[in-house]
Amino acid sequence: MSRSLTILLAGLMALTSVVSAQEEHHPQISIAHPGVKRLNADMALMLELATKKEQPRQDWKDIIEAFAFGVDFEKPLRADLLSGLVPSPMIVHIPYTEKGDDLLANIDTLMGTPIPEKGAPNLYQTDKNIVPGWVKLTPAPRWAVVGVSQKVPNQKLIGQIVKKAISPEALIGQILEGDASLGVRLHNATHDTESIAKRRKSFEAIRTLQLDALQQRPKESTTEFGLRVGLARIYLNELERLLIESDVARSRTWLNKTGPTSNSEFDVTAIDGTGFAKSMSLFADQQDAFASVESDPKSALSLRLNHPIDELRTASAEALVKLIRADVANRLEDSSVKLTDAQKAASQKLFDGAAQIVLDGIRGGHLNGFLESVPVDDTFSTYGCTVVPGAGKLPEVLALIAESGEGNEADLNAHKVGDVSIHRVKLRKGFLTLFDFIFGAGAEAWLGTSDHRIWFATGPGSLDRLKAAIEGLGEPGKAEHAISVSAQLLPWVQRSRRAVEGLPKPTDAKDQEARREVLLRLTHAVEALKPTDDDITFVLDVNDGKMVGKTTVNTGLLRLVGKELAFFAEHNLR
Repeated sequence: MSRSLTILLAGLMALTSVVSAQEEHHPQISIAHPGVKRLNADMALMLELATKKEQPRQDWKDIIEAFAFGVDFEKPLRADLLSGLVPSPMIVHIPYTEKGDDLLANIDTLMGTPIPEKGAPNLYQTDKNIVPGWVKLTPAPRWAVVGVSQKVPNQKLIGQIVKKAISPEALIGQILEGDASLGVRLHNATHDTESIAKRRKSFEAIRTLQLDALQQRPKESTTEFGLRVGLARIYLNELERLLIESDVARSRTWLNKTGPTSNSEFDVTAIDGTGFAKSMSLFADQQDAFASVESDPKSALSLRLNHPIDELRTASAEALVKLIRADVANRLEDSSVKLTDAQKAASQKLFDGAAQIVLDGIRGGHLNGFLESVPVDDTFSTYGCTVVPGAGKLPEVLALIAESGEGNEADLNAHKVGDVSIHRVKLRKGFLTLFDFIFGAGAEAWLGTSDHRIWFATGPGSLDRLKAAIEGLGEPGKAEHAISVSAQLLPWVQRSRRAVEGLPKPTDAKDQEARREVLLRLTHAVEALKPTDDDITFVLDVNDGKMVGKTTVNTGLLRLVGKELAFFAEHNLR
């Protein structure tokens, strides 16, 4: 569930495709923001980090206030998604200035002339030929309720919802609890078996629409496309559980002037008796085999993992391995692959053996490991370990490396530290392009095995770091978090830019443009991030049936956002 915040936000967009009428069992989804004044202040704060020029700040202020003409800048806004209609309408609650005429003029510009509804004071219908919708002005307190639906049969219902809408302020307070800069809240009001079944049935429309939208790309093989579809299915499975089996799922983000920094928090409670609730119950006090391992103070990436794996994710992993195996087999049969039949067979056995070890670890029901990655010159010294029930099978799998292709090497039992046998492996350039991209072409790697653990290391000085970690490992203890990640972004961005620059230049015009765009964004990041403020952290915990994830971003990433905002203003807002 480390991606719950992303899944929740993405799910709000996916819900625009739910098929059926809006009923009590459908998820209630609301988004809130403190208002235009706060938005201007937050934008100005990030822009000031990136540039001393006043023009970008003025450009953004002008465009925001033009779109918000007639809106009371001091008050918050709220939007509700009606998840049971197609296409999903949005009901927006907007605070307006004293008379409301300015807001109606703004709506006239955006949606067509608001026409007063006979017999209904302060209720208007917009031009059906431009943007069909409804507007209600509530004089005390001053709130405008705007509902939009492109589908003709829904327009009457939207009018009824707008007409009956009440003040949004109470729910806004819950969504923005703690004075958040942005908040999202999902609530399933009904928890009975029938309601859950109805939500699940409705979700099938989302699944079908999302999967049908995927199309095979011109340069994509059938197995690559199948792998992409499989990943989409896994994402949709996670989304389904979150949207259907949550009681309340909420995310909030703050932009803090001190620093400045930003922090986000999501929290989720599951409906009792669901698979989601069962998954959360697995987060008991699991012993951490690596509780004694301290983070390297020079590390650019430090990961701690002590996370249970439930039936859903086990099934997802098994399906993914099956799809990857099909893609590996397809690549080995490609005529451009210069391998003998014996080398192809060994390569397939190598993948199958490694995949089986991975599956053994996942089927064990608990992922426990650590990773440290320290910048060294233009690359990284990376080392770590994971608990794997089938770790003892690894040496016989590694023995296949030398048979899998010319230039591939495997030196078994090259070193010994305690009960850990350390094996040296080296893959020739181009044998595994992802490995080349991340660690460098022809990089050497070290893999250590004991009965239930696999140690790994690659990069300059990583063998010494690995040996020290093995020797210093203490007794298991209580994990501080289920997941903990801290990273320094600048070294990774610099490494990515060098890697992209080192790739062959594409000949296709679209590919060339894409490469220029990627390099531009990476260059912006290199310029914005500083070694003293490029850090980001994430932790995940489950306590008393509630899952809580917290992310903290330092000034560097906010400076990067400001730089992108200034760049956009210069090229699009003048």
